[in-house]
Amino acid sequence: INELDDCVRALRVGVGSATGLLRFTSTFDSMNHVVTGAQESQSPTVQVEVTSLDELLEAEDPYLLKIDVEGYETEVVDGASQTLARPNLAAVVMELNGSGGRFGFDESDLHRTMLEFGFDPYTYDPFSRTLLKAATPTYQAGNVLYVRNAESVRTRLRDAPRRTINRVTF
Repeated sequence: INELDDCVRALRVGVGSATGLLRFTSTFDSMNHVVTGAQESQSPTVQVEVTSLDELLEAEDPYLLKIDVEGYETEVVDGASQTLARPNLAAVVMELNGSGGRFGFDESDLHRTMLEFGFDPYTYDPFSRTLLKAATPTYQAGNVLYVRNAESVRTRLRDAPRRTINRVTF
């Protein structure tokens, strides 16, 4: 629909701190989530193979990551230390909305981890391509943009070709 086929690679694999199998709910559309052994699910589940980001991206050199796993972000980050340490990784967009509590995770710990890897929270306006340093996330707001080497990212934003998606130009 958005004509970005050449920019995206979709894989049917879960991501966590290690390889294995996990159960996911299957009837909540974009709100499907991991169901751990300690949790019961009243809805149907599917079993999915899981790997770490470090293993999945071993031969890749990502510039940007999006981590939106309905509260399981801590497990994903725990399996991504090599990936997060790569100098070319400039930004991570991560959903932090309090849903980590479902698994006993404290999202302020995730924030500290991102700071330790050299990322700081920013806001971004895609229409003006403006990147501004943000206050500490509230963990209820949704997506947090973590950026490392903001000047390099600003240069890339300024020089990147414009794209039109659904008749809106960015």
